[in-house]
Amino acid sequence: MQQVIVGQSGREDVLALLGSPSSTSNFGDETWYYITQKQERVGVFAPNITEQHITAITFDREQRVQDIAHFRKEDGKPVQIVGKTTATEGHKVTFLEQMLGNFGRFNTPSRGLSDRNTGR
Repeated sequence: MQQVIVGQSGREDVLALLGSPSSTSNFGDETWYYITQKQERVGVFAPNITEQHITAITFDREQRVQDIAHFRKEDGKPVQIVGKTTATEGHKVTFLEQMLGNFGRFNTPSRGLSDRNTGR
């Protein structure tokens, strides 16, 4: 990690020194995240994370290291997961509305092709 130098090291240098990142950013500046953690399991209980270290390396437009940030487990904040879903736009049509809405639409001269509509 000490060989990665801000403003000098490029993406290829970081890749050669540290390997593939654990995760990458999906938006904003390109950032690679290297995540390490230690877990302990006591009996049948779920494992507990005892140590965690995250290194975030941000690249500029020239693919050079712009910034290096370090985070520990203590720096994290708990996130409450919400089970709700976001409604889509538009009107939700029920089965009965679909059936009644299509009533009379089939086999009408104005909708279908017939000799009267084609001028024959």
